[in-house]
Amino acid sequence: MLSPFYNKKKLIVKGYKVKTFFCIISFGCKINQYEGHKIKEQLFALGLQETEDYRNAHLCIVNTCTVTARADQKTRRLLRKIHGENPEAMIIVTGCYGTAKADREELLKIPGVAYVVSNYEKMTIPELYAQATGKKFIIRPQALTPFSLDRSRAYLKIQDGCNLMCTFCKIPYVRNQLTSKKPEDVIEEARIYAEHGFREIVLTGVHLGLYGYKEAFSERYHLPSLLWKLSQIEGLERIRISSIEANEITQDLVDVVKDSQKICPHFHIPLQSGDNRILKLMNRKYTREEFLEKIELLKSELDQPGLTTDVIYGFPTEDEKNFENTLEIIQKSGFHRIHAFPFSPRRRTPAYKLEPKVPPKIMKIRKQQLLGLAEKLEKEYCHKFLGRTERVLLESQKDPITGLWMGYTDRYLRCSVRNGEGWQNRVFPVRIVDMKENGVIGERICQSPITINQNY
Repeated sequence: MLSPFYNKKKLIVKGYKVKTFFCIISFGCKINQYEGHKIKEQLFALGLQETEDYRNAHLCIVNTCTVTARADQKTRRLLRKIHGENPEAMIIVTGCYGTAKADREELLKIPGVAYVVSNYEKMTIPELYAQATGKKFIIRPQALTPFSLDRSRAYLKIQDGCNLMCTFCKIPYVRNQLTSKKPEDVIEEARIYAEHGFREIVLTGVHLGLYGYKEAFSERYHLPSLLWKLSQIEGLERIRISSIEANEITQDLVDVVKDSQKICPHFHIPLQSGDNRILKLMNRKYTREEFLEKIELLKSELDQPGLTTDVIYGFPTEDEKNFENTLEIIQKSGFHRIHAFPFSPRRRTPAYKLEPKVPPKIMKIRKQQLLGLAEKLEKEYCHKFLGRTERVLLESQKDPITGLWMGYTDRYLRCSVRNGEGWQNRVFPVRIVDMKENGVIGERICQSPITINQNY
């Protein structure tokens, strides 16, 4: 079925010939990247070939992000650049920026954009292209290929949609259909990934804690249960949760992480603000006290869990005391990595019209304070691991600072490994011997890769 969100002036496609090369450019989160990969699989089934250079492509798909105003601007600049350098290409825009009606209308005004397809119909793009070019659309059985940004870990989307309605965020307006992948399908996809040689999978979702939200009374759609089943897959050595909200950290979740050596004790927990007044204005679903309770639960039950977070600075009306409260919560939580974002006013969100806005000069000062605290906390966390033995999954890239092969520990510490040559895409124990900028240095202490139940 054709998406209803196309430019009717471009529906006449006599100028388009049957194309050969396509290019997909995906912005934003791992969900978007994963979905772009799935579109790519279908285009391969149509017989198209991929090129990474949009100047050589007959079909250019731009898979957009709209989490900030800057992301929107980046998309518009790219679309104009593609059309300017490759005016014959058919340009299809999709993703979060291409979903809200007002945004679609804005994008269709950009020269060269042939179609704008919403998130909800994103997977119809290959069919849309086939009909526009006169190609016969046949769905051929395709071998599932894992989506990975390297050759060590694969990303597996298990959930879509968000209904939190945070006042600063557009995502609930462009991904509001809550869906969860069937547990048996998740298990099968993870099994195939392991057969492809991936040692780690990262479970992703727009709001991972809402996995099984519509099936709340079904034990089958229970995140801790799913994690435990995934941990039984032979050949899969690490399972990582991409992100989870503080109020969705349960004792059941902590127990399954504690009881399985495969599930990484690493939690990315968005804080956004550590001040109760600002949290209420943001429509977040917890207080600072409740947030710290969850942090304490993790620390009391798990050995030095890796904790990372997102923080928004400069939210409208945020004063010095509000910001100091945020710094205090970050300090008490001990996050070893912080993603700090300036408040970005998004049209049609409740926070868009909130006043007063924080002056740019103050925003810059707060950014530097956050970055300084983040660096301090990372060093403090890394120092705790000196002399310890940690598992590392070595990746196929070298650390530009040390020149050593690089990987990540279970707790998501960057680790440069001495004697790592030839150990790429393997999990093995290293002894942490030194610290470096943004991480640690370890020495391999085994002669062969470890099995998951081996003690060290």
